[in-house]
Amino acid sequence: MLLLATLAAAMRLAPLRMSARLAPLRMSELPLADKWAVQKLKDGVRVTSKDLRFRTEDESIEVPRSLDSPGIGLALEEVGSDGTVGLVLVDSVVDGGNAASTQAFLPGDALISVQDSAGTVEVALEGATYDATVEALGSLDPALGSLIFTVRRLVRQPVVSVRLQFPGEEGRADEQLEMLPGQPLRQTILSRGIKLNDPLALRFDSGGPGDCGGEGCCCTCAVQVVAGLEALNEQKSQERQMLKKHADWRLGCRAAISPSLDADSELVIRASPRNWNSRELLADVDECEVVEGGPV
Repeated sequence: MLLLATLAAAMRLAPLRMSARLAPLRMSELPLADKWAVQKLKDGVRVTSKDLRFRTEDESIEVPRSLDSPGIGLALEEVGSDGTVGLVLVDSVVDGGNAASTQAFLPGDALISVQDSAGTVEVALEGATYDATVEALGSLDPALGSLIFTVRRLVRQPVVSVRLQFPGEEGRADEQLEMLPGQPLRQTILSRGIKLNDPLALRFDSGGPGDCGGEGCCCTCAVQVVAGLEALNEQKSQERQMLKKHADWRLGCRAAISPSLDADSELVIRASPRNWNSRELLADVDECEVVEGGPV
């Protein structure tokens, strides 16, 4: 894998401009260039995100082009290169140019490929250097007509601020961490050296003590969700059956940040909910529902 650091400050190459008038927003004004990575693979290269807080999305954009108006209208900048592999991003869109008419390009977009609208010519641009990109675009005959660009852009993922609380008798300070959509609760917390397993809990499948190791059948990693329940994925049938007496509990090994989360959120959870002394919160607490024969 080759991670290309941001070299924009050290190597400002003359951008490809089709006009002197530029849109006001430029890639250099956005804190995104250093979030990209270029991976060298056996069969090529891949431009992707090196920051978990950003995911990538591809978009197809058709740019009108003709013999009378052959220009594309993009200003490009190479922000990293090793001489053979590069990272070329859209620096700005030329005001009044063909690309501007689409109102679809954004500063910081990475060029992945381009083809004519008939599909007769396709050129790969992913991981190409600035010079190779300019040469490829310049070789496309205006007689081909409209060009269809595939661009890849970084999209910021929602962040969930998680506060993990512990029973008062443990005398332990709250733990704070950040999680992203799709991340599993128990594994993420374990990666911080924090164990959720409650030694006082009884197994769901046998009714006795013990830790199932994250298989979803012992109920020892249950947590109480004090706030932010909607930030978690939906329960499946087995977990719902196990915790049917506690609507605000989740199994740490089955809970994850919802992959469809679309906004920053906060999540407050309590470890070992059976050990909290608040009778108001945990009145008439029973163990997880035990079903004869265990889970199916």
